[in-house]
Amino acid sequence: MAIHKGQGYTIEWDADKVLKRADAVLEVTSRKVAFLVKRDAIRYLMKLKGFTGNMARQIKVHVSRYKGGGYYIIAQGSKDWHPPYYASFLELGTWKSEGKPFMRTARKQNLRKAQRMYQDAIDKL
Repeated sequence: MAIHKGQGYTIEWDADKVLKRADAVLEVTSRKVAFLVKRDAIRYLMKLKGFTGNMARQIKVHVSRYKGGGYYIIAQGSKDWHPPYYASFLELGTWKSEGKPFMRTARKQNLRKAQRMYQDAIDKL
């Protein structure tokens, strides 16, 4: 229990409970943002000429193992259809072909929306 004393008032609050609630809310919001970026990355892939859907099925959202957590999105080509590094060639390009950024574009498009989602989540605490 934390106690804050001001001029003429005292506030007692359970800091651990508040921080656990904040962590839970931010965890849910992080997950929503990750899946939002994944969805838009797939949409950009669908606009590409010759898109068959194999790469879209390989875009995955994973939970980070590091302290502080969060989520990360990985795009890796299926070993049956493309080498595992095909997504990076598609995203960044090669010396023969220009890159067709789908992950960076999706991230950039959702940056402000993600900031708003985090702000709304914090405001609801």
